[in-house]
Amino acid sequence: MPGTPAEAAGLKRSDIIIRIDGRKFRDINGFRQIINSKQAGDRFELTLLRNGSRQTVKVKTGAVPAVPAPVMQAKQPAEFEWLGADITPLVAAVVPYEKTGVYVADVEGILAAAGVRAGDIIKGVNNNPVTDMDSFIKLSRKVDVKKGFLLDIKRAGNPVYITVKG
Repeated sequence: MPGTPAEAAGLKRSDIIIRIDGRKFRDINGFRQIINSKQAGDRFELTLLRNGSRQTVKVKTGAVPAVPAPVMQAKQPAEFEWLGADITPLVAAVVPYEKTGVYVADVEGILAAAGVRAGDIIKGVNNNPVTDMDSFIKLSRKVDVKKGFLLDIKRAGNPVYITVKG
């Protein structure tokens, strides 16, 4: 999220954190236990994998900023049907915590077979960010279903990558 210690340290959404101050953890609970032991202003190192290479970044803890409500832009398509899915713009009443991406209202066909679910938020296509319906429609027209493509999805607040190939 913008303005967070993670952003200040240079972390990216696809980074995989493997150690905190040299300490390994097994799962999200172990990660949270170590992170929750840190106080505001503490400094620590994260070891992560980024694009297959190991990196270390220094993080200084701080307060997490409030997330502003999404701003709807005028003249966005209200719905877009794509590969068996009904895609709609993000609506503050449905997804108040997300500012960018598009909402999967209903899904069948190739996207359902690949693992996309209704309620997912598509944040990117082939490592290109989806900001709104217009950007999603442009990106969706560039994919080659036969060769396959990657969807960056947020599901119930958790990042998920899904490869789609037909």
